[in-house]
Amino acid sequence: MRHLYFLLIIYFLVSVKAVAQETYRDEGDFKNHILANLDNHDPIVGIYSFKGFENRYVRGEQIARLQIGETHRYAIIRQGSCFVMYNVERVNTLEDSECDFEATATPGVYLWNGDKLSFNSEGLLIKVDPRPAQEAAQLIKGTVSDVNRMQLKIVVTTEFTKVFPTQWDIQNASKKTEKSIASTGTGFALTSDGYIVTNFHVVENAKSIKVRGINNDFSTSYTAKVALSDKNNDLAILKVNDSNFNSLGTIPYVISNMVSDVGESVFVLGYPLTATMGEEVKLTNGIISSRSGFQGDITSYQISAPVQPGNSGGPMFDSIGNLVGIVNAKHGEAQNASYAIKTGYLYNLINALPTSPQLQNVSQLSKKSLSEQVKAARSHVYIIEVN
Repeated sequence: MRHLYFLLIIYFLVSVKAVAQETYRDEGDFKNHILANLDNHDPIVGIYSFKGFENRYVRGEQIARLQIGETHRYAIIRQGSCFVMYNVERVNTLEDSECDFEATATPGVYLWNGDKLSFNSEGLLIKVDPRPAQEAAQLIKGTVSDVNRMQLKIVVTTEFTKVFPTQWDIQNASKKTEKSIASTGTGFALTSDGYIVTNFHVVENAKSIKVRGINNDFSTSYTAKVALSDKNNDLAILKVNDSNFNSLGTIPYVISNMVSDVGESVFVLGYPLTATMGEEVKLTNGIISSRSGFQGDITSYQISAPVQPGNSGGPMFDSIGNLVGIVNAKHGEAQNASYAIKTGYLYNLINALPTSPQLQNVSQLSKKSLSEQVKAARSHVYIIEVN
């Protein structure tokens, strides 16, 4: 009979809905997956020590607690909209994975086969209904009258104690992630097939380049490589080369090949100081203060729009939404003195690409207000992360 109870406990591992199979080799793979996805972390995700128990109560007082079967370790991993449970000791024998838990609108409450389960920082507790009197009598090798006289109740529970990640694991992983990212900057879409513009100094000596914010998705990073660079003019063109990449979508702005005049209104989009200012795109605006940059550099404009570290590589637009510059610096000893490279020098780099890209020649921003221009353009401005 006890074996039957253990089978009842294990029953919740039998699925109701199949989901895409991930590949894991051992418990170490599960740990690496969990730590790599902390930004999209749900409290239920982790590795658990699993035990089944038979709890005996007489007149409402617990008199015995017997473990059923052996202790096992399970990993609960998010896959899509549900959470899948794997036996980490038998992961190599799994042919498919199943949807075991689904999150609800109430934090810490999940659905399993239609039943609500509660989760806390220590783990999960799944209760099985009390055994009928006849089954309880068989367990104690007595009679139903013995069960009734004793007011005996037997409740089977399955308990999952969370063993990973601990708070230390999370903090340590976050520190490693912060150290692994040497710098961040901004980039913007050049063509829908994956060409992105940024500054040369953002990606200089990069061992790896990641792009976040494509299609407004900041939880996913796409790998990119330098397609062409111009160190003298501080420009670089990247190409997304990730198997999961599809498209940057229709580019809403055009790149001007004209030199703008002093006094023209401009605005800048970018991701400055993301560690403290967050990952929402930031807008600053001002005017073109000079048609030459630092120490009279004719390749750049001086502008009054404030910029900060992280703005480098961001687009600068004129009042009708034409892209007229690429932000690359600020004056360290002057207020409201920033610099942006003229787009004519970007055209020179574009023309040097092995294959000429198809640039947008119809603007979707020209007749919009500033707020509407920002809404249309921001989904094509990205965070560039460099290791």
